[in-house]
Amino acid sequence: MKTKKLLVSSVVALALSSSALVGEESGAFFGVGIGHGAGEREYVENGAKDKAVGAGASYEIIAGYKQFFTSDVGLRYYANFTYANFNDENPGKTTLMNYGVNVDALFNFITSESANFGAFVGVGVGSNTIDNKDFSDIQAAGINLKKTGLDVSLNLGLRSVVDTKHSLEAIVRVPLVAMTLFDGNVAGTQVKLTASRNYNIGVRYIYSF
Repeated sequence: MKTKKLLVSSVVALALSSSALVGEESGAFFGVGIGHGAGEREYVENGAKDKAVGAGASYEIIAGYKQFFTSDVGLRYYANFTYANFNDENPGKTTLMNYGVNVDALFNFITSESANFGAFVGVGVGSNTIDNKDFSDIQAAGINLKKTGLDVSLNLGLRSVVDTKHSLEAIVRVPLVAMTLFDGNVAGTQVKLTASRNYNIGVRYIYSF
């Protein structure tokens, strides 16, 4: 009889412990974020370099789908749009729009009934479109600038999911490719103009459907 009671108690305890570990579910999501980033522009004329470094706020929206294979491991696929301003030493603002698609691997280190805590790492591929009031002066000099270029970025961060629907994330996005706005000869002078984002750090709120 005691053995039977012990067995029943063990089964009940196992069931209760299993129900306490509720894995994160697959589904669609939408998120908004705010951050701070830095970037630079470099103008090279016959080997002489002029660099402008700036920093400013960024704002983003994301939307996509997350797919969990176990309670602790999954992938998410999403599109992003980010708008950023960079103030540098030169008058005027550099504005940047970043848009693309991303794939992140999701890892949950702590899983409970009320909250999950984990990390993510992934890659984003898309485009940057950049503009600055100085570009008008450059184009007036006969230089045709390519203001949109390839973006490849590394995504890193920590995430916490509360009540299955609400998530908060601390994110770091590291761009891996600089944009070449112009590289050619202007009236016998070799000119090259590049722009790059150095980093973007921020926070996100995500709602899962």
